[in-house]
Amino acid sequence: MDSTEQLGLKQAALMYLDKSGALQKLREKCLVYANSKQVHTVYNFVLTLNPMELAEINAEFCNLVLNQVSSAANIFQEVCFTAIQTLSLLPTVENSSQVLVHLRVNDIPNLPSYQLDPYDLWSCKADKRFYKFRGVVCSMSTITKYTQAARYYCPVSSCDGSSGHHYIRIHTTGASEFQTIRNDFVCMFCGSTLVEDVACRLLADKVVVQMLADKALKCCWKISSERVRHQSVTVVLRGDLASDVTIGGTYSVIGIPMYMYRQADISVTFEANNIIEVNNESQEFHQDYTCDPTACIPSSVQTLYNDRMSSSWSFVASLAYIFGSDITPAGSYFRLKLGMLLSLVQKPEICKKKTRESRGLNVLAVGSDTVILNRLLMHGASFASCHLHHTGNDSLFATVTKNTTGTGACTIDGGSLMLCRDGICTLGDLTYYKKDCRDSLLYAMEHSAITINIPKKYSEQTLHQQVSVPIRCNIWAYVAANYKSSTNNDIFTQQDYGNIPRIFADPFGMMYICASPDTCWDNYVETCLMNQILTNAVLDETQRYTIQSVVSTEDLQKVSNGIKGTSINFKIFVLLLLKESQNL
Repeated sequence: MDSTEQLGLKQAALMYLDKSGALQKLREKCLVYANSKQVHTVYNFVLTLNPMELAEINAEFCNLVLNQVSSAANIFQEVCFTAIQTLSLLPTVENSSQVLVHLRVNDIPNLPSYQLDPYDLWSCKADKRFYKFRGVVCSMSTITKYTQAARYYCPVSSCDGSSGHHYIRIHTTGASEFQTIRNDFVCMFCGSTLVEDVACRLLADKVVVQMLADKALKCCWKISSERVRHQSVTVVLRGDLASDVTIGGTYSVIGIPMYMYRQADISVTFEANNIIEVNNESQEFHQDYTCDPTACIPSSVQTLYNDRMSSSWSFVASLAYIFGSDITPAGSYFRLKLGMLLSLVQKPEICKKKTRESRGLNVLAVGSDTVILNRLLMHGASFASCHLHHTGNDSLFATVTKNTTGTGACTIDGGSLMLCRDGICTLGDLTYYKKDCRDSLLYAMEHSAITINIPKKYSEQTLHQQVSVPIRCNIWAYVAANYKSSTNNDIFTQQDYGNIPRIFADPFGMMYICASPDTCWDNYVETCLMNQILTNAVLDETQRYTIQSVVSTEDLQKVSNGIKGTSINFKIFVLLLLKESQNL
């Protein structure tokens, strides 16, 4: 690139800074540095870039920003340094190496070539340019420090390199601490080995997270024979981005793939340039129904709604009657299905004071036929935007392990309750959980938060450090009824609570007794289910008539997707009514 091209790119950079208002922000930031009593060697500036707006000024420069980030950063560094010198904003700035410019790209073209494929990353096929990756944070390390900039000087007092700011090391994208801070630099004036001025070292926060592609946790109500293996991507967050992530959150990360070669080993990371939190439910809703919210209502559901307008409860009761009719006959497990529908549309609130309103509508079913209960809960949870079925091989809460990056920090691996944000976490049969696990689950549900104990060896504090993470999902579980034992029967309701303590009835917002000692109803349900299966087996599709002919599962899924884009909050008296209705 010759001098004429560089001058044209610098003019384009200055025009963009002036047009976007970044030049005014640069002046304000310089005033903050000038009024500060602290002595600075390196001045840090963050410039937010919109490639679409930059392309309107100079398309060539926009292409340089997207594909050669370091070259574009050097141009902006020179422009900012010239602006500071010309406007006399910071008299202490002697050369451009004292101006540390971070280019923060807020978006990149929505093209397939700019979407990061984890397969290309792990096979080292991805170029070192900007990509976008959308995923869920499944684990993250504790905050550590890294060197943003360091000053070196010549130890010979008579040398020109002993004073001033001739030797400043700035962290580049993907560089390790060993590459930034070294002891083999020599003076360009006398050839002596340079010495670091430790007092001028500039430190910043750093967090290493593991992210899974968001489709790995997305459930689909259709059964697919396709088997896909998902592997997490290591994402490095630096500076102010280190405090913007939580485990279980879905984020869209703009970054650069980096490859670190260590003899026969290759370390693959994704250096984040910007990270934006994504709301799955609202995004899916607005993507499909951007014009009219009522567009998500299918014609069959609209017809049913018009037919039930005479009553405030008839439409909801009809949906509960139809819901899950391919798992159990229509009308059976009616109250449980109604509670599942309510739990699907309600999300836990995040507030400092944990009250009954902030809890999610957790569902606990007690019945004799646990196979039917399990199938029904799994079918209902498939309508959620995120569904995780906890198994014994997984962690329910969180685990703390040693960080493999060698920084001395620890890594917090999220469990099923932390990863299933804004979704449904099915636990299966609580009878098979150990007592300590059930006690921890009871404590977490009562406080709507998970407490993570970080061992002393992983913390700089003298005592054990605790981290509290709010629960952002609804919990569904079931337990087998035990009619032989009457120790758990409530004195007022005379209901059986299975093989779990009575205290579990409170944190589970909705607890449903789906069976009674009289087996006549269970036999009737089984007879209806067998009759439905056998009848559909001998008839062709034109002769079949099921309750799904009125409202299909696909239509219910569309209604569920539409409701997810709205905000639904239950009042305290509604929650109390739901609580009392369990015993009716």
